[in-house]
Order: sequence, then C-alpha cells, then structure tokens
Amino acid sequence: MSLNHERRIPANPQGEPNDDKLSRIDDYIRDHIGITPTKYASEEQKACPPIDLAQTAQRLMAQDHQRTYGGFSQGFSSDFDQDFVTRVLGEYRSDMVKVPADYGAVPGADIDDYFNVGINRQYELIRDEVLDSSEEQSVASTFLHVIEKYRSRVGIEPWEAARLAIRLIRKQMPSMIERSRQLSLDKAVDKRLITRQVFLEFLNSQAFELHLQMLAAEIQEGRNLTLAFNYLLKEGEEVTKQKDGGLEMFDEDFQKLCVVYHLAERPYTKAELLMGQELLDNDPNFKAALIVFHYQLMKFIAGYLAKHPERLAHSFEFMTEIFLTVEGEGGEVTLIPNPKLMKVVSRNVVPAIARAYLADGATDLTEQHIAQGAVTAKDLLLFQTFIGEFHAPEDAEDGVSLHSFFSQTCPAMQPFSKALIEALPPIYRNCKDKNITIKE
Repeated sequence: MSLNHERRIPANPQGEPNDDKLSRIDDYIRDHIGITPTKYASEEQKACPPIDLAQTAQRLMAQDHQRTYGGFSQGFSSDFDQDFVTRVLGEYRSDMVKVPADYGAVPGADIDDYFNVGINRQYELIRDEVLDSSEEQSVASTFLHVIEKYRSRVGIEPWEAARLAIRLIRKQMPSMIERSRQLSLDKAVDKRLITRQVFLEFLNSQAFELHLQMLAAEIQEGRNLTLAFNYLLKEGEEVTKQKDGGLEMFDEDFQKLCVVYHLAERPYTKAELLMGQELLDNDPNFKAALIVFHYQLMKFIAGYLAKHPERLAHSFEFMTEIFLTVEGEGGEVTLIPNPKLMKVVSRNVVPAIARAYLADGATDLTEQHIAQGAVTAKDLLLFQTFIGEFHAPEDAEDGVSLHSFFSQTCPAMQPFSKALIEALPPIYRNCKDKNITIKE
C-alpha cells in the first residue's frame, strides 16, 4: 500500500526528541524489547523486564495510541466505491510483502491467508494435545487439571477457569516457592522435579478444595463470578511475598505451560470458530470492509503525523501490528500495512461477531452483528493477556524458572476497540449495499 502524496510524511526536521514520555518509551523498547512483541518478551527471551517498568511503559503507550488515532471514529469515511477498494487492495498487496516475518508476516502468503480464525484454537483440541504429549505429572498437565476442577466444580467455561487458575496460583506462588526451597534441601533431587511435585501438592491441597467449595457456593447463591472470586482471593490466607527465587522447570514444562495458560485467551466455542471462518470465506463484502478499515486507520494516523512531525523522532515499535515505517532516500517516511492485523481481528473479533450472528439465528450478516461482536470481544478482555514471569538460570543449560504471572493490556485497547465498534459496521454496510469485494 503505497502512501501517495496525501500520505507522505516529511521527516522530522528537529532531530532530537522533545517529549519526555515518548523518550521513556523509546528507552524501554531499546533496552527490553527489540523486535520482540512486549507481551511475549518473557516467554521468548526468558528474561522478563521489571514489571513496574513494563506497566509504566504500557500506560504511556496507551496515551500515545489515544492521541495518535483516538479520533478515528469521527474521521473515517463509509462512502467509497469498488474502484477505490480495488486500488486500495492493489497497494495493500504490493506493500504487505515488505513486512518482515519478525513482525508477523507470512512469507509468500496472500491476503486471504490472513483471514483465518484458527479452528485449532479450541480448548478441547489444545487440552487433549497437551495431555497426550506430556508426562502425567508435568506442570502443564497439572495446570490443566486445575482448570478442569474449576470447570466441573464451579460450572464455568474453560477460558474463565484458566484465568482463575492463573490468578490463584499467582497468589500462591510465594508459598509454592518456599515449599520448593524446603524440598530442595535434599540436593540429590532435581529442582525441576520438585516443581512438578509442588504443583501436584497444590492441586490436591485442602486449601484448593476449600476454595472450590466456597466459590461454588457463592455462584449457587447468584453471586457474580469475578466479584466472588476476588472476595475469596482477598479473604484468603495472607501469603508472604518472596523477594527472590522461582520454580525451576524443564524446557518442555515451560513451553507447554505457556500453551496452557494462554487458554485464558480462547473464549470461543467450536461452533463460533467454524461460523466465523464461514463468514470470512463466504462474505466477500466482509473482507473488503476489513481491508478498508485498516487502510483508513493508517490514513488517519498519517494525517496526525503530518500535523505532528515531531512524533516521528520516536519509536513506532508498539504500533507494528497496524503498520511499519519505511524511510526513503529523501528522508520521507512511508507507512506500510502489517497484514498481521487482519489475522488478529480474524482470531479475536470475528468469532465474537459469529457469536452475535448465531444468537440472532441469522442467515445474513449485518452491521449490528459486527458492532455487537466488537463489544463482546472487548468485554471478553481479548485485548488483555496473562504472561508468565520467566527467567533463565545462569547455571542451567536446560531449564527456566517461573517467578509469577502478570497481566498486560494492549496499549491500543481503548482507541482500537472504539474504532472497531463505531467505524467497521458502517464501512461494512457500504460494502454490502454496493456489493464491494476484494476482487482483483
């Protein structure tokens, strides 16, 4: 997607950053992220940055997203024709191939390949695959059993159970670390095996059983799940926080644990995933609307940057799911679309749209279904993720230590979800009324 004259941005003539907040983001990105997405830095690098620093950076990033494209919902256009979309699609396809794989692009893929909800992201498939390929007493298997206990005893969805399991284990981590230390006094026992034992002890503990009984009773009384859980977590036995130390585990335990706790981000049923893919495959107006949405979002951002060239002195690393910047020989900066955004929307938002579609018993997708789905995706906290705080022990060739869990919200959550809710439905309506598609 070449940016043409209206989307060409002059290079910043000032040279030096003049915004202290953005400079702090630049420092954080340079020192802790590189090209690795913030939310997975701990999992991929096994070296988690200080949580307080990460949270501060997230707040600053959110402010920057808001001011950069927070007004998009009032600045988009839903009046365009097929010729416009055909031109946009040509630019999109020519520019998307410039996006490196490091930023989520798939070498050789066409735009249609990104319209994929990920049918294999169903809870049952992931659970069975992990259990079939893991040792019975592995950390991941035990974590799954915790999730299953929440499901059967409290009567909640797997993704809800995964979130509760993460939060409960996070509170218990200091006592689990202390228990590991006690068992490690026998230096003949591998600490990674001790971690497996500690997780099993937690699963079978009286404290966990009592917690399940009390939570189930609260739900039967009609209490809100989150409020009831928060109350029990607060009223539970106070755990002394450890200043250092972690639970050492095998690389296999680490890798599969990451898969399991990310089930907290998989709230959709098989039917919703299948219907979401069907909507993408069979409604060409829907695909066209998503491409136009992405194009217009970038155009809006380009307009902001043209008015505020000083912003170009700072990193755009945390906006790379939307676009990348390319600087020309004359110092001009061009925005190119990252097609990964279509994958993100397809996986996290389209199944929610399918949920609204199925609930309505519809046979035809409407802008109301799209708006309802976008609201649902936001309410399901799909812009938030849990991450394990992992560190690689200096003296261990095979292994990693888990210190805690923390949650992280996408800094673009507010402006991006607002854009989806308010802008995508009328864009789709125009595509549908005029039968606009992404045909060549």
